[in-house]
Amino acid sequence: MTLPTDQPATPDAPEPPYLWDFSGPPDPLTQRLERSLRPCSFRARRSRAESRSTRVALAAAAALMIIAAVAIVLLSRPPAPALAANTWRIASLPAGARLAPPRTIKATFAAFDLTLPPSKAPGAGAAIESGRATRLAASSGVELTLIEGDPGHPWLELRAGRIEITTGPDDRALAVEAGGGNATILPGSRAQVTAERDGTARVEVAAGRADVTHAQRRLRLAGGGETHLAPGEPPTLPLAAGDRKELADAAHTLWALPQAKVDQKLAAWSLERLLRSARAADAPALWNLLAVLPEQQREPLARWLLDAAPAGAELPPLDALVRTEPEALDLLWRALTTTPAR
Repeated sequence: MTLPTDQPATPDAPEPPYLWDFSGPPDPLTQRLERSLRPCSFRARRSRAESRSTRVALAAAAALMIIAAVAIVLLSRPPAPALAANTWRIASLPAGARLAPPRTIKATFAAFDLTLPPSKAPGAGAAIESGRATRLAASSGVELTLIEGDPGHPWLELRAGRIEITTGPDDRALAVEAGGGNATILPGSRAQVTAERDGTARVEVAAGRADVTHAQRRLRLAGGGETHLAPGEPPTLPLAAGDRKELADAAHTLWALPQAKVDQKLAAWSLERLLRSARAADAPALWNLLAVLPEQQREPLARWLLDAAPAGAELPPLDALVRTEPEALDLLWRALTTTPAR
């Protein structure tokens, strides 16, 4: 093995080899140089490149699997309903109305206190909107709080005055806090809520349905029904108009039965008086009693309600009503409150 010399080679003379050609004894210096340069060889670079390519391919495959899994989860969810950006829209305010700056409640909601001045002049009220077709007409002298930031469950608090409510058939139910209770006006309904400064309130339903919760009692109102709310008292049953003291006394006794310990004799006697003086027009109001009567007293009332339903209406089984199954109660409610087609 020869190493290049400092003298240039002649044109005709062959150029001496630069590295060892495996002839003759190996040179230690050349061996050390080859070992030092081995990582820079094409084979070593290709090996490292292949290793990097493998790692990149594995990482890309893992990322694609994660993306596919997330896509499957998202696509399997039902689409979220389209909701309005704001819960409430104030369409008009009379002169002198006061709308206080918003205050935060429950960490995520804003409360707007609205006060309308007392007046007998036309146009002294306010018009408030929500959803697609829900409308509120607030009379003069109203004091209320609009809760902003929850279009999925629109609600407000009425402290004084009267509001007339029309809920759109495709909108959400509207909750009104008044008189220490809560009145939920269902979609496609018309109702009126009045709050007095003494803490009482009145809920009237012109059409549709409203659910009232107050003093540990739940009451369902049909069109034409109304109830009064007073501190510490259950909401009054919307009995048909008329001077029928026996019916009113018996209904009030049954409606106010304690939930813990019930006097069975008193319940049976009151139910007998009730059914003796009740009329078919009272059926939607007496429907509310099924859920509060002791089980031993439900069957006579359930039979009376089934008999009071219009002819041809779809009715639930008697035993399902005695067990107060929700589906059976709802079916009976529809039968009692739906006007039969002529």
